[in-house]
Amino acid sequence: MKKFIFVLLSAVLLTALAVGISAASDRDNVGFTYDVGDIYVPGAQYGVTPTIDGVISTNETYSDPVRIDNLNTSTAWTYRSRNLVDIDYSTTWDSEYMYIAAHVWDPTPFFSTFSPDNDDDGEGGSGYGGNGDVFVFSIDPLGLRAKNGRFYWESSNPTAWYSIVPMEDGSLVVYRGKYNEGDITDQVEGALVVDSASSTWTFEVKMPWSVIIADTAACLDTTVEELGYTVEDFAAIGADHNAMIRYMDRWFYSSSDPYSGYHVGYLDEGARFTISCNITVTENPLPDGTPASAGNAVDANLYGIYLHLDEGKVYTSGQYTYMSVAADTEAKIISYNGPTTTNPLIIPSTIDGKTVTYIYAKAFQKIVKGNVYIPSTVTEMETNAFYSCLGTKYYVVEGSYAHSYCVAKKLSYILSCEEHTPGDWTIVTDSTCSATGTKTQSCSVCGLVFKTEVIAKKAHTAGELVVTTVALCNKTGIKQSHCTVCGQLTQSITYADPNNHAFGEWSYTEAPFCKGGSKTHTCTRCNKSETTNDGITVCTAGEWKVIVSPTEKTYGARVKQCVCCNDIMEAQIIERTIDRVIDTLTIDIDGIGENTSYVFVAKGMHGDYRMVQNNKLYGASALRLQQNGYEFSYTVPEPGVYTIYIRFKDDTDPICYHVYVEIPEPEVNVTVDGMSASVEGLDDVKVIRIGYGECTAANIKQAEGYKGINASTINGADPYTINFTKAGTWTVLVEFNNGLKVIRYVTVG
Repeated sequence: MKKFIFVLLSAVLLTALAVGISAASDRDNVGFTYDVGDIYVPGAQYGVTPTIDGVISTNETYSDPVRIDNLNTSTAWTYRSRNLVDIDYSTTWDSEYMYIAAHVWDPTPFFSTFSPDNDDDGEGGSGYGGNGDVFVFSIDPLGLRAKNGRFYWESSNPTAWYSIVPMEDGSLVVYRGKYNEGDITDQVEGALVVDSASSTWTFEVKMPWSVIIADTAACLDTTVEELGYTVEDFAAIGADHNAMIRYMDRWFYSSSDPYSGYHVGYLDEGARFTISCNITVTENPLPDGTPASAGNAVDANLYGIYLHLDEGKVYTSGQYTYMSVAADTEAKIISYNGPTTTNPLIIPSTIDGKTVTYIYAKAFQKIVKGNVYIPSTVTEMETNAFYSCLGTKYYVVEGSYAHSYCVAKKLSYILSCEEHTPGDWTIVTDSTCSATGTKTQSCSVCGLVFKTEVIAKKAHTAGELVVTTVALCNKTGIKQSHCTVCGQLTQSITYADPNNHAFGEWSYTEAPFCKGGSKTHTCTRCNKSETTNDGITVCTAGEWKVIVSPTEKTYGARVKQCVCCNDIMEAQIIERTIDRVIDTLTIDIDGIGENTSYVFVAKGMHGDYRMVQNNKLYGASALRLQQNGYEFSYTVPEPGVYTIYIRFKDDTDPICYHVYVEIPEPEVNVTVDGMSASVEGLDDVKVIRIGYGECTAANIKQAEGYKGINASTINGADPYTINFTKAGTWTVLVEFNNGLKVIRYVTVG
């Protein structure tokens, strides 16, 4: 493969690259969801033959542009590519040429400096057409590879790759890869327009059908004569061609490049991805529409763009998609988009003022047990125009094409009038208080239902009023009634309840009740007060009330007070949650004897053996305890809560208690002076570490400018002065002999 040289990438292009990546990042998690699918391609003879100038004009008869983006694409080759490119693709045709046109939005535009046929590096040709961005078009005319049993990649699924390459000098190169490989720019006509301000480029290519048919024969390892198809077969109204689009998006890559987190690839390759769907997800039978999951596009079985050559343009109007032909006076129905349950379904004789003359295959699908009226304006219908329409009856005008069609296809039909005679109205669905009904009017001669109207809803039946919002002393409530038939709200009224108070706690005057006094409470909503004396003469204990909450290190307290005078009648101590608090990382355990079988130290507060095992930091067996003279000491890594669990050799219950290690963080101060800093608070220091940028204790050693200054170098200096080598933010980490680490971030320079 050629060594692609990207040294020409300018600062402006780098800026565009950064902006493009940022703008596209919100699409990263939006993957392939649908095929590009069918494109109805109008013939150039219907309108204006395109002028090959790189400008896609509205008066040129191209198909409506189809957006190619990450919703209908799949990543190719390495699965690592990122689809940052959008393409609007259009095409048209005539009896001699296929016209390919596209408008490309590429936030990282990179134009080629050479193509394989003017190789400057002497490393041989490439099937990809250039050393920059490349738009690749492949076509399988008439599905010939599928007809020849070609369903897989490369040797058994061949098509030519037409690489359309924008050059740095403003020219356009067309390079054919895979089969008949070589530069074919002189065999086609092409034009390129670049708009660097918007990171877009547009091209038009006029490609002879004769080139396509010759390449198709070569792909199938045969001659044009043996292939048995002519240009007239390829360029014919009604011809169907499978197609695919790829986009080679290349950019500079290196391990130190600031965008390398986005661009995963190789220096001479860049990131490649397929930007046209070659995976089908429809339910059609083989070979077109074979279900597959989105993955490596190279391994996909089928193309995902289906070009249908016709002489008209496609429109959508109401419930119909149709093709307009014959100087925009006729309409050929492609598909009916309305509900399949419509009964009857009256096909209009005109759409947008155009006479309906033709119905394509499968234009109407799965209309079951319905009635369909076909107007006499229809002069042709394809086989399976009414696909899977089981039990459907067709109303046709006697002597019309639709009449002959039903007879030939043995479809159930009823002869209908050209002009109908209105009969009586028939109620199909009566209305209720919650839903409208429908009524229809039929022709009194042929019976066709040709008019349907809505019957208005009936009045509701109101139920009893019930409270839905309770009234308060200072706020009205709501009562509502609902229809007993459908449940809809029929009435809503407000009501008052001035006695619905929310009294607060009692307050005592003169003396509490138990001392011969009185009490008063006040409504928290309307401030109404009530005073009473109920003759209480003895204190009555209330519920337990916590007055001091326990902590990991301190005890708590709770009391019961008289509900009248608040005298404390009973008090209890609440146990603290920690058995022992120490100010050193070393935990010493006394009282270890010969009966001890094991001692465990676990991080956190636990109460059972399983959790201690799951969080164990250290364990000492009976043998180790004996070797240590039954003395136990362990240094934990950091302050916090730890569990000590002791097991015994006999049936004595295990001991489990908790230790809280609390070591105040040393007061470390860092004072900056230009390119140096003074570090103060270094009593019992072990080492000072510095690194460029904001680092953690885990990654500071990998930072730029890392340096470790041990205690012997510091030599008791407090403060100690550090000189930095680069202006900016630095991390200063001070580690002490007791294991504590203090991090400070400073800005110098």
